[in-house]
Amino acid sequence: MIGGVLDFLPEGAAPDHAFWRRASACWSAELNKRIEQLECMRDRFTECND
Repeated sequence: MIGGVLDFLPEGAAPDHAFWRRASACWSAELNKRIEQLECMRDRFTECND
């Protein structure tokens, strides 16, 4: 995930504040999706123990 975003930088360029702000917006959506999937898995496993 991080490497893919860093690939958008021109070679040798350092990421600036604006770049990290945009990257964070991309990561937030993906991370929220993964968290939701993990919570769903957790809840399903918890239901199996009842």
